[in-house]
Amino acid sequence: MEFSSYQLLILRLESLNLGPNAHLMLVRGATHVTLTPTYTSGEMLSGTQANQMINYVIFLQLAPAFAENLTRPGVMDAIAEAARSGRPPAAATLTALGLPEDFITLFVKRMDYLLALRQSGVLRAAGPFADMSEGIYVCNVPDEQQARRILEEDPLYQAGFIERDYVVRRWLAAL
Repeated sequence: MEFSSYQLLILRLESLNLGPNAHLMLVRGATHVTLTPTYTSGEMLSGTQANQMINYVIFLQLAPAFAENLTRPGVMDAIAEAARSGRPPAAATLTALGLPEDFITLFVKRMDYLLALRQSGVLRAAGPFADMSEGIYVCNVPDEQQARRILEEDPLYQAGFIERDYVVRRWLAAL
């Protein structure tokens, strides 16, 4: 199934054991998927608050320069391995793979941001689609404004590596 840069798919994440009201934020062009219940300001949610969250999906498109860096041989493998370990990839590893130093600094900052959201329970999943032009975020937040805030506080979004046009939608799972 293909989606335009303005389409949004909201998916309920109960089947993934992400909580009864997890939000799925689908980011077109993202390089990974991440989810966690917390506010980006660092406030932790209580168990009751987390259970009152709603699912949202956001599609976004990444800038070509970001996709180009992700498609270099070994980069996505290094990112995925580090993320599974709960840490950003080492700058030395990314340097050895040929990424520019300024991009590495920004990307590590972004990974720290996403991993903190996942640790807090706001970000449940994040990742790119196979063509590296689109991606998603799956979020467990109380409203659309909080879902938008997660994306807009992403260091790559702030640096222009994620396009400004995106859509956020509440997802109502049928199954």
